[in-house]
Amino acid sequence: FTSYDPEIFINNPLDPDNPIPVLANNEFHTRWSALSLSLNQSLLKGISPTYHLGSLWQAELAVDSADLQRDKEMSAVIGDTLGAYWDLVAARENLLIADESLAFAAGQREVTEARIAAGEMAPIELMRIDESVATKSSGVLDARRVVEEAEGRLKLVLGSELDDPLMFAEIIPADGVDLPLPERDRDASLQTALTQNHDLRLARANLTGRRIAWAADKHARLPTLDLRTSLTLNGRGFDAQESVEDVFSRKFPDFEIGLDFRMPLPDLGSWNAARASGADVEAALLTMQQAERQILGGIEAALLSVRSSEAQIGVARLRIELAAKTAEAAEATYAVGRNTLRDVLEAQQALDAARQSAVAARVQAQRARVELEELRGTLLQTLGVELE
Repeated sequence: FTSYDPEIFINNPLDPDNPIPVLANNEFHTRWSALSLSLNQSLLKGISPTYHLGSLWQAELAVDSADLQRDKEMSAVIGDTLGAYWDLVAARENLLIADESLAFAAGQREVTEARIAAGEMAPIELMRIDESVATKSSGVLDARRVVEEAEGRLKLVLGSELDDPLMFAEIIPADGVDLPLPERDRDASLQTALTQNHDLRLARANLTGRRIAWAADKHARLPTLDLRTSLTLNGRGFDAQESVEDVFSRKFPDFEIGLDFRMPLPDLGSWNAARASGADVEAALLTMQQAERQILGGIEAALLSVRSSEAQIGVARLRIELAAKTAEAAEATYAVGRNTLRDVLEAQQALDAARQSAVAARVQAQRARVELEELRGTLLQTLGVELE
């Protein structure tokens, strides 16, 4: 809206001090309207999707990487918890073996005392059995210490605080070492690891992000060439309706088009940034390839460990059977005086060692299976664990 009041005077020859007014106190009002549309398009830098969507892609990669890192941490926590729990189970089983071995040695001491009293053995044998009882007692104390250490590690993994009653409670495992984990095929495990392993997926996401940054840095070296266009429809009149009608009737259009070209001086910063981004891409590629090799090698090692542990379990069971028969025979023959106390104690020690080997083999087999699932990236799905 524009308002003005023109005044026009002419000279009065009869009265020069009082000019004759021709137009005075005559107001004019004009209303102006305009509708404009402008476009500014980069013809060089704007042709790359990275120029427009690079930040969005990087944000999506950051979200995906955060989810992968969360799943990786969850798998690690579950694996550590299972390992600590199985260590406690094994420690308590070894403590039970140690208690039974001590009880057996104490029983043999009574038998030895009886035979010495009957004159069948020399009193020196009592010193030998007392030494064995002392050794077994020390073994029980060591086994209890291992149990306490295993409890402490499990409580630490569970995140127990000092004011948590669990910190001062005795943990008695309700389940054994057994966990229903599926048998895995080698080729399928390798293929699954290449697509599901968390470390490898994180390495690929990092490589993708480095490539996006490299493309953006290379694109930033281009000169600026912008196309600028604008279209303006104008209207004017003595009232608003007339001025608006002029706009839509396109009586007074203005159209502009032009190019803006800028060639900066050599920008060493942008060139060095592009070179650094290229080096980051090469480093990320090497990291991904190294992670892939390590994961595939870990799959092979885990499968080998599973097979070896299962074989060791079978061997340990056979050793237990043989050692149990040997110990039983040694005890029977010792009772009738056909062998020595040393034979009985050595047979019992072999039986204890076989039982402990069986416990260790079972724990190692389960650890290898869990490690295999972690390398495959399927531990959470296999156990049915979901984040809520």
